[in-house]
Formats: sequence, C-alpha cells, structure tokens
Amino acid sequence: MVKFIGKGSSGVVQLVQHKWTGQFFALKVIQLNVDEAIRKSIAQELKINQSSQCPYLVTSYQSFYDNGAISLIFEFMDGGSLEDFLKSVKTIPESYLSAIFKQVRSTVDAALMNNVSV
Repeated sequence: MVKFIGKGSSGVVQLVQHKWTGQFFALKVIQLNVDEAIRKSIAQELKINQSSQCPYLVTSYQSFYDNGAISLIFEFMDGGSLEDFLKSVKTIPESYLSAIFKQVRSTVDAALMNNVSV
C-alpha cells in the first residue's frame, strides 16, 4: 500500500502500486460483515463495473475474495472526485455544468442499456 485514499459506507480505498510495472491502482476492500442493503449496493457496483463500457466510469480491472473481504482493483484517478471538485469552487461555469451533465447522462444511458437499475 502506498497510502490511504478514503473510506465509504462499505469499505476503504487505498492507493497501491504494481510491483513490476510501477503502475498505480485504487484498491477498494469491502468487508462482507455488513448489512443486507450494503451487500446489495456492493453487488450493484460490481455489476455496473463488469458490464459497463462507458468512458466516464472508472475502469475496474479485477476483483477477488480473500479472508472475508472482497477486493476490487480500479483505475486510479488522481484528479479527485466530482464531490472534491464541487467543494473546491464557489461557482461552476455553465460550460463545466454542461460537460458534467453530459457525462452523467451518458453514464446513466449506458447503465440502462445494460439493464442496470440506477
């Protein structure tokens, strides 16, 4: 592990580096001793990441089960989240809002085409 990135309702995310290539990835570790609603959310996230071909979603490379936890390996996005961006600005230019909306809309459309409820 290189460093801790964050924590959510279902697990923690760490920045990790591949031993041989030096490439960085985000490793999300989810303990399975969580309630049913969170397990359903995890299953939904896995379904979306495995079926999506949307360029606006982070790429999911691998998932595996070990010691009572599911580990998911994702593309590392060093620009931060949309939430981080929104916290850092007071106003958002219309051109940015338009671009964000188009990306969100495209992502929702892709999910619906893959029969993933959103």
